[in-house]
Amino acid sequence: MMKFRKAKLPTIRIPNRLRKTGLPPGTLIFTGRKKVEETHVTLVQFNPEGQIFEQHLKEKLPIAEPGSLVSWYDIRGLHNVELIQAVGERFNIHSLVLEDVLDTQQRPKFEEHEDGIFLTIQALSFDKENLEIKMEQVAIYAGKGFVISFQEDEDDLFPAIRDRIHSGRGKIKKRGADYMAYALADNLVDHYYLLLDQIENVLDELEEEVLS
Repeated sequence: MMKFRKAKLPTIRIPNRLRKTGLPPGTLIFTGRKKVEETHVTLVQFNPEGQIFEQHLKEKLPIAEPGSLVSWYDIRGLHNVELIQAVGERFNIHSLVLEDVLDTQQRPKFEEHEDGIFLTIQALSFDKENLEIKMEQVAIYAGKGFVISFQEDEDDLFPAIRDRIHSGRGKIKKRGADYMAYALADNLVDHYYLLLDQIENVLDELEEEVLS
C-alpha cells in the first residue's frame, strides 16, 4: 500500500503580545516580546555628492554628522523603552507616536504630523522548514532630514536599500527623507510578492508529492 506524507499547508504565526489596559494615552510600554539582548542602532548618512557615513552603536543613539541630506536611524530591538523615549526627545516625536511604535499590535497606518510622517507596516517572511509565515511590525518616522525605522528583531530587512545607497543606484541619494521613508516601505511590500512566490513553490511541491 502506498503511503503519503501528510501534506501541511503554510500557517501564519502570530506572536503573543502584552496588552495594555487602563493606561493613559501616550504611556510608553513595549507590548512585544524581547527578541534581542541589546538594542542595536545603525546610523547611515548620505548626500548627493556620494559621501556616506555609518555608525553602529548598542543601547545608545548616535550623533549625526552635519551637512548630510538624509540621516537614517535603523533601530532593532524595542524593549529598551528609555532609548525609544530618548529618540522622541531628540527628534521631537509625540508620545502618542512612540506609543504606537512600542505597541506591536498596530494595524497598518499612515499619519501626517506637523513635523513629519509616520507609518506602520507588517514585514512578512516565510520559514520554509516549518512552513510558517512570520509577521513583524515595522514603524517608520520621517522628519526634516532624517528617517527612523523601528523593528523588534535583529534581522536586516533592508539589505536592498543599503545596496542602493552604497552603489548610488536609483533616486535615494538625490531625494529627501520622505522619499527614503517611501523606499523603506516599498521594500517591505516587495517582500509580499516574494512571499507569494515562495508559498506557490511549496504548494507546487505538495501537489507533485500527492500525485506521484
